[in-house]
Amino acid sequence: MAGPAPAERVPAPAPAPVPPAPAPVVPGAAPGAAPGALADELSRVLVPADVPKDELALRGGAELTAGPAVSAYLDAKGKEGGPVRVRLGNTAAGPLTLRRTEKGGLDTPGTAYQWIPLLHPLLLPLRAEGIEPVLALRVHDGLLQGHASARVKGRLPDDRRALLERMENCTRALGWLGVEGLRLPNVENELRGPTLVVRVSGMSFSLGGFLTASGGFGIANEIVTFDAVARGTIGGLGQVEVPVSRGADGALAGKATADVKLRGFAGQVTAAFGGGNVDVRGTVRYTNEKFDGSVTLVATDAKSAKELTDAQLPEQVKAAGPAAAPAPAVGPAPAPAAPAAPRTAEPAGPRPGPRVLAGWGTVDVALADWLRGEALVVVDHHGDVTVIGKILPRMDKPLFEQKDYVKQLARFEIRASYGVPLVGNVFLFANVGLEALAKIGPATLTKMELTGTWSTKPEVLRSFGLTATLNISAFAGLRLRAEGGAGVEILGHDIKTGIGLWALAGIRGYVEATPTIGFREVADPAAGKRGEFFVAGHMEIAAQPFLGLGGDLFVELDSPWWSPAPDRRWTWPLGQLEYPLPGQFGIGADVEHVLGSGKIPEITFGKVDFNAEKFLTDLVNDHVPPKRSTGEEETRGAWSAPGAAAAPAAAPSAVPGAAPAAAAVKPVAPGAKPGAPTPPGAPGAPRKAGKEDEAVPSPEVMARWHGGMKALGDLRESSHTNPLDQTEMDAALADLRTRFGFTVLTARQAGDRWQIHAEMNPKKDLSDFWAEQDEMWAVLQAAWERGQGFDREMSRQYPIHQVGLVNKKILDAYVPGRFIISHKAAQLIDLGEGQYDKFLDEFGEKYAPGTVIAGTPHAREHFPKLQGRPLRGRWVLELPEQEQFPAGSGKWRRFQARLYRAELNNVLVRDCNGHVYHPEVDSNFP
Repeated sequence: MAGPAPAERVPAPAPAPVPPAPAPVVPGAAPGAAPGALADELSRVLVPADVPKDELALRGGAELTAGPAVSAYLDAKGKEGGPVRVRLGNTAAGPLTLRRTEKGGLDTPGTAYQWIPLLHPLLLPLRAEGIEPVLALRVHDGLLQGHASARVKGRLPDDRRALLERMENCTRALGWLGVEGLRLPNVENELRGPTLVVRVSGMSFSLGGFLTASGGFGIANEIVTFDAVARGTIGGLGQVEVPVSRGADGALAGKATADVKLRGFAGQVTAAFGGGNVDVRGTVRYTNEKFDGSVTLVATDAKSAKELTDAQLPEQVKAAGPAAAPAPAVGPAPAPAAPAAPRTAEPAGPRPGPRVLAGWGTVDVALADWLRGEALVVVDHHGDVTVIGKILPRMDKPLFEQKDYVKQLARFEIRASYGVPLVGNVFLFANVGLEALAKIGPATLTKMELTGTWSTKPEVLRSFGLTATLNISAFAGLRLRAEGGAGVEILGHDIKTGIGLWALAGIRGYVEATPTIGFREVADPAAGKRGEFFVAGHMEIAAQPFLGLGGDLFVELDSPWWSPAPDRRWTWPLGQLEYPLPGQFGIGADVEHVLGSGKIPEITFGKVDFNAEKFLTDLVNDHVPPKRSTGEEETRGAWSAPGAAAAPAAAPSAVPGAAPAAAAVKPVAPGAKPGAPTPPGAPGAPRKAGKEDEAVPSPEVMARWHGGMKALGDLRESSHTNPLDQTEMDAALADLRTRFGFTVLTARQAGDRWQIHAEMNPKKDLSDFWAEQDEMWAVLQAAWERGQGFDREMSRQYPIHQVGLVNKKILDAYVPGRFIISHKAAQLIDLGEGQYDKFLDEFGEKYAPGTVIAGTPHAREHFPKLQGRPLRGRWVLELPEQEQFPAGSGKWRRFQARLYRAELNNVLVRDCNGHVYHPEVDSNFP
């Protein structure tokens, strides 16, 4: 009588959807231990109670052998046989119907394959697609045969490709996101000994809609191999090859770099595949004789490219508004963009499909030494180029210097001397003089801006404009000056010290204009977009009567004409007061005119108050050129002895440089005969030409000097992390010389230090600037201590810190196998481009994985087991908590760009609180 038939398999309930990336296989599990998934599967199969608990181990190509319990069980079942528990490691297990053969061996009834559940973690998600992975088994000619297969709608195909054919259409269920058109042509599928071997060669698929991949795939029990290379061509970037492999989490990923092959560009882009997306991007350097800067290039789908490039454009450009000057009212136009709000629905990454090339970046423009600026360059996915630039010319000198015209109307001096005449005298003196003054200048051209927006995009309105502020000041009046003091006369040389008081009455005024000339496009509702040239701007003229009073201390050296000693005068202002008088007037006008319009220029007049800050003429110091010949000398008036007539002074020419009047009478010294030569040193003797006041520095000069010193200190601090060669140092000093008005600013290298020579008014020689400038040293010392303090504070969080390496570098902190950490006490947004690049590059230059830890005394004391071991882990740039910026703002975009650059360099950016900054995620920081 035949034994009972095998128990019918009970269908499993519909499994819950599985995540795209299946759980990783746990290697090294005990062969006999059933994992949780296997135990769950076995509970789905009903096995008769009389079936022995013993399991037969499956070995392909070998005979099945049964233990005593199973042998007795099968003997009892007779020719029909019965279900027996079988197992293939942790990969498959279940009941297999066996029977005894006449020779005493084991066999399966018939020639058809039976099946048991195949529980490989890679294949389990196929159940959500109605496909059940199984291990097909049978005994043929006494030997066990098997292969991986699939049951669909309760049917087991007799085809070794059945499982692979269904995998080709279920890449998403397998967790292979982004894989399309998968083909698995050449298949090996066999149970070989205790191992189920599935091997595919000639595998092909596409990634991202533009990369074609080929490679191989295999399964050996729990072990899965997946190796492929995706290749494609991107216009302007050339051939791209991305290796694709399967990670421990079951997801496919890969990354590779490629050199940029565009003229003028230098650098690499990174092609990365992950999460089903292919992203090709990189920040490269663009340079030529006029431009230098970093540009981000992206090869992505059209929609992502538009989102990325639109995010770089200023709001007024995206709103198609002119940028050069206010435009007249126009027809319908896009409404002005509202203030940027935090982004809410950013795409997770590039979308599949053909790639387009886009890019953006800020480049430095250097048309000349005095004509420099920045330009934002954006290339969108259509190939349209938008350039938004601002160039700020820097003028070393005004258009013309202040010119003073001084006519001395009268000057008298009286003195009382004690001592030996012509040898040495001590004297007291007092003088009074009246002068007519006319001053014009300086003429300055400041606040120059060359701005413009140029684009090939039809919706962007192009515009260009040149704006500058022209100021010319002037003054006319009378000045009365009285001096008194004491002096010493030695061999005809007067050395005076005293106090001077002056009163100045006159009218001061200025004219200032800020014109703009440019081109702009406007959107006409009838004629469409059209261009126009325009002139616009504001000008004003103002004047004010005033009375000024002041005084100073002075020391004067007055030498005779024959002496080699120079005439010198040193003054120390005591202060001055100004009293505006009634009668102030001013007028301003705003002008706008479109050239060629045929319309009368629009002029709007308004009242202007006199602004003392716009009056630039120096009323205290006379800017009179020194005398150059005896024919141009001024003669001095003097008091004669009591009862003698005062000698008239030579009338100075009204025009600077003209010869003195022929009727001038040479002054006569007291007691001398008319016509006799005046003794050297006597009052009234001709004095040497070239006398000029040498004043102490004005507050404006002192402010420029200290500003320049601080800028030099900043340059020194940045040079620690961004060393400069001679060319770079000369360029940096040329910029500082222009900005702060240094007369001389040069550098030469002495060993590993730079020696700076700087001159301004007053002149100052900095043979060793860094040692002499106490104030600057204090600033630099504070910055250094701030960095050291941050490093010490962060080092408390890491047992392993200050790690010496064999390359003589010091690593701030180290978590073995996980993190290679560098500390920087800085805000990302405050770092210069070169300085930030140095921070990123130093990871590869100083702390590359594999660099060996040196056997330093610190290492022997604190982490002896790490000596001689290579660095392993991810690079981490650890910073203080970073400042927040509104999403979409300019600083936010720059911050995001720097996070992208760190990501492309495989550097994790983290703050002292453990917050990790990711691009696009940190739109508003916690």
